[in-house]
Amino acid sequence: MTTSITVSELKCASLDAEWRRRWLMGKRPSTRSFAAPGESSAYGTLFHRIADEFVGWLVESRRKAASIRAAADLWGELYERFAAGRLARIAQRGHIDSALHLSEALKAFSNRVAGLRTRTLSFKSWRDVYLANEFVLKDVTVQVGGAALRVSGRLDAVRFDPEDAVEVVDYKLTHGNQFKHDLVQLAIYTRLLELARPGLKFKGTLEYYEPQLHAVAVAKD
Repeated sequence: MTTSITVSELKCASLDAEWRRRWLMGKRPSTRSFAAPGESSAYGTLFHRIADEFVGWLVESRRKAASIRAAADLWGELYERFAAGRLARIAQRGHIDSALHLSEALKAFSNRVAGLRTRTLSFKSWRDVYLANEFVLKDVTVQVGGAALRVSGRLDAVRFDPEDAVEVVDYKLTHGNQFKHDLVQLAIYTRLLELARPGLKFKGTLEYYEPQLHAVAVAKD
């Protein structure tokens, strides 16, 4: 028997017995998590979309993007090209605190991108930093006893690491209040990449934008 499942679903199935019971019954329980009462929405989905679009632009616009070094200049490009209109619309809906939080998180992301360029000593283009487009996780087969799961997921980022490893990165707009869930999701992604690309050495990083960056390096163990 072979069953299809997403990374988010597999994470929930691994950690939540009731969620797993409902999924095995053929239902599709939600994998979403929501802000605690009293907390403003962090717009995590929009953060991921803007970050993905910006990195895509960096990788594809080789000549112009490769010339950008300073964090302030990277933030300027990200803001003008991808964030300004969206932040304005959030503010116009009366979510001023959320717009400010998202803006600060995206600025911290720009600072992180600048640091990644600095650590890449042989930098010629952003393809020397980001590899996500080369690692498609679609229907990766995982054997479970006599059955098999076809697991699919979308990685936030896959990057070169100076220590000759491939770095699997998961972005979060939380304060790490579901750290166990975050670790399990990262472990699933890393295992899928090991199956899809045997022989490569992978390491993991959780990047929490709170809105300032708090990065957690995750050892293989």
